[in-house]
Amino acid sequence: MTEPQRLQYLQAMGVTAWVGRYRLPNAAESMACEWPEPSEDVKPSVSQLQAALVETSPPAPSYGADEASTTRPGRARALLEGVADSASQDEVPLANDRETIQERSSDDEQARPDIDSDDAPQALRFSLQVASLDGRWLVILPDGTPPSSLSQRLLANIFRAAGIECETGLVFQSFHWPMIEELPVHEPLEEAREGLRAFVDGRRRGGWRLERVLLFGHAPVLEDVLAITEGHSTLLGLPAWQGPALETLAQDAGAKRSLLPMLSTWQVQWFQAADDGD
Repeated sequence: MTEPQRLQYLQAMGVTAWVGRYRLPNAAESMACEWPEPSEDVKPSVSQLQAALVETSPPAPSYGADEASTTRPGRARALLEGVADSASQDEVPLANDRETIQERSSDDEQARPDIDSDDAPQALRFSLQVASLDGRWLVILPDGTPPSSLSQRLLANIFRAAGIECETGLVFQSFHWPMIEELPVHEPLEEAREGLRAFVDGRRRGGWRLERVLLFGHAPVLEDVLAITEGHSTLLGLPAWQGPALETLAQDAGAKRSLLPMLSTWQVQWFQAADDGD
């Protein structure tokens, strides 16, 4: 994990990471560490090098005068031509190897995805509003802006009809992904899930004791991130319910009627969990 990605997850959890970015005017310089300097190797003198060469050099081979005189120029030429032919033959596989290496490098460059290209993975983008119902139920609205006063009154009336009275009103918090732009992305879905999980875990550390998830509205990207299947959010490990958006409930009478059977279920779940906690 790179440092910008770590800062992004810490920011999602609500943990402030103190990172020095600017130097204050008239501020004292930071203390620097004293690194030990590497010891210099003692260079041998010229006389020592000459003595070492004399001792290690192998004796030169001696050739007899008769052998030198009996060697014919034609034989020497043939030997030289043979060496030249072998050298030329050795150059052919070297050239072939060089071409093969160049082809492999070009193939690797083509196969390697460019971060700035359109083929590189792109981060998933979604926004949501999050609030806790008495610190127990997680209410999620897939919207980039906080709910209007009309939507908040409608939500309060829904819970009141279910017999759920909150000690404090719902206070929504915004969450946007990605939190830091232009970061390299390798696994968009997994990174988005880790970011949202870090955000929720940060609120749990703040005192939330989450028991259930209520999602008002439909957003395909957010649904994939939460991984809601068969009434359960795999990402958060909680029972989950998904229904119409608050705007739809405010304007559609049929959507309100479809929500009525769920109110009695919520009432049972709310007080049953409270009794189990006591």
